[in-house]
Amino acid sequence: MAFTRPQTARKELPCDSDKSPPDLEGATANAVPSSTLYEPTRRHRAYETEATSSRAAVAKKARFSFLKLPPELRNRIYKLVLIRRWPIIADVWFMVVHPPALTQVCQQLRRETLPIFYGANKFIGDVIGDQTSLLLWFRGIGHENCRLIRQLQILVGPDLDHNGSAESPEWRFRKELEYHNIVFGGPLIWDGAEGTVSA
Repeated sequence: MAFTRPQTARKELPCDSDKSPPDLEGATANAVPSSTLYEPTRRHRAYETEATSSRAAVAKKARFSFLKLPPELRNRIYKLVLIRRWPIIADVWFMVVHPPALTQVCQQLRRETLPIFYGANKFIGDVIGDQTSLLLWFRGIGHENCRLIRQLQILVGPDLDHNGSAESPEWRFRKELEYHNIVFGGPLIWDGAEGTVSA
């Protein structure tokens, strides 16, 4: 008796189908254009650009120019910032020669603030024993700024120079000022053991 293999149904494969392949050209024609896919991104970038421009315009309008304030108002601000409650020690070893930072912003502010800083403040120095540090401080700020100083108090004491000279500290200090051509905008106030004297 011969053995016969049972017949099984053969599955159809896609390649065996009589159906025609899909229409690729039609699918391509019906596809969404690439420009439409990127449209939200473009809109977002446009919005960001517009927002940035708006913020820049607002910042430009809100920008504050200090030099556009009236001179009277600027002077009030200068006095609040520059005038000290206590005398400024005129000593090259104690205080730096450079004036406050506000006076170094620009030339216009320098012209407006230096007369207030040097003219409205009171400076104090001493010629007790050594006059070098005080003279170096005057030479450091310059002759023009020395002429702006209106209140200068000089502390003097007994003549401790034992070289046999009868010259007083005041006399020697005046000679040094004349030699270096240092002139002030106000009288010197000599403060010593005999009291305070303006000269």
